Amino acid sequence: MAQYYQRRYNETTTGYYVDGNTVRELEPEIVVRPERKQKEAPARYEKRKAAYDVKYVSFLAVSVAAIVSSSILFLNAGMKNSQVRREISAYTSELKDIQDKNNAIEDGLIENLDLNDIYHEAAGRLGMVYADESQVVYYNSSNNDYIRQYGEINGN
Repeated sequence: MAQYYQRRYNETTTGYYVDGNTVRELEPEIVVRPERKQKEAPARYEKRKAAYDVKYVSFLAVSVAAIVSSSILFLNAGMKNSQVRREISAYTSELKDIQDKNNAIEDGLIENLDLNDIYHEAAGRLGMVYADESQVVYYNSSNNDYIRQYGEINGN
């Protein structure tokens, strides 16, 4: 308890108190630091800096121009591609219509075709007859896709 009163006495009379075994100074020394001077860059560095800026800006401008032109070319190619796709679609639908008309005409011709009339025309006017069994030549082929005849077939 005595320490408490001693500390209170020191605080009120001197303006500071003792804390542990150290005593604070009344007026600490004020250290004045000198201001630092900024070093000026030599003139040659300024020239380099200016040249670098011009080079950098020109490179940047060329890069932006290249990107913009390539983007325009890409969009143009995409537009041409979509135009070609539309044309292909139109041609495909036109081809389908023509094929449908052709199939309809072919079906009409087949309906009007009479095989008996063809037989009478071939046998009567043209003198054609069915082949006899002795006139037919059979052979085995390894390739069933198509046949090439390079010469006369000797038969009876």
